[in-house]
Amino acid sequence: MAVRIVTRHPGRVRALVLTAGFAAADPVLALAARLIKSLAAAGQWEDVARLALLSCMSPADLADLEPADLDGPVAQTLTAIPPGMLDHFDLVSRVDVRADLAQVSAPTLVVAPTGDRLVLPESSYRLAAGIPGTQLIELPGGAHVPSPADRATWLRHVREFLAALPATSV
Repeated sequence: MAVRIVTRHPGRVRALVLTAGFAAADPVLALAARLIKSLAAAGQWEDVARLALLSCMSPADLADLEPADLDGPVAQTLTAIPPGMLDHFDLVSRVDVRADLAQVSAPTLVVAPTGDRLVLPESSYRLAAGIPGTQLIELPGGAHVPSPADRATWLRHVREFLAALPATSV
């Protein structure tokens, strides 16, 4: 969505920050989207939550959990599923903005969480490579849903990126 907005309305966007981004779903994301939609259609919402937990937490954070203690995080994930999630994954499986990337003229920061197992870091790297002049940073080991420490690191990088932008006149 952000890429389409910035290419269609470049005068309205001063800068762009894309985190765990992609121009088109890679096979991992496409399979996850299809599996989530299939499980949801079958009413298997606990399995959707299990898949979300597996896909969105970092391997290190998952390794800290005991298998017997997974029911709590699964239940928390289940209650946190937003109402528009299925529409989101439907869009994820169809979006392709690769042809738009070269038209992005706004200063762009792409953040690649290297531990993301839903949107693979390679997707963020390809996204950054397609947008002229993009600044790319990595969140080493960061998951699709960042930990509090990764959120703080992300915020620091975003603030530095925005602070370095030239002043604009109103």
